[in-house]
Amino acid sequence: MEHYHALIESAHKKLVTADRFLNFTFHIVNEPKLLLGVAENLLNASTDMMTALLYFDLKYKFIQPFKEELHHKLSAFRQAMLRHNLAESSIKLIEELNAIVLSHKSCPVEFVKNKSLIMCSKNYECRALTFEMTLEYFKKAKIFINSVEQSILKHERDYRRFS
Repeated sequence: MEHYHALIESAHKKLVTADRFLNFTFHIVNEPKLLLGVAENLLNASTDMMTALLYFDLKYKFIQPFKEELHHKLSAFRQAMLRHNLAESSIKLIEELNAIVLSHKSCPVEFVKNKSLIMCSKNYECRALTFEMTLEYFKKAKIFINSVEQSILKHERDYRRFS
């Protein structure tokens, strides 16, 4: 099994975990702090799928080797997006999810208000995470993951035919 196939499988598992948190556990527990777990799973699933595409392109020598840091992967992904006809919004999704996760890690104050998770920075700049926002991120991540997988499978079939 190629490395990118394992990453695709990992992305799907993380997407299923996010789905269960969002659509089952959240409604039972009704705790907005669970939304952060959903955002982390969506970020990890999206970055796994992005990395799978990069390793696929690396295997067929369409891109140069890249470093494992997120900003290096995003830079390489911008080149790969054009080849695979992926939307520019994919990068924006990953950057937004990363910003949410990073702001939570660096926030000294967080609290729940009106069914939202509010995260405040040291300067008390607040960022809210709501169920509706998380649901929208989930829909976008699912579309992104499916479109990347379809692109990889299509190109993989094409390359096998010519090898």
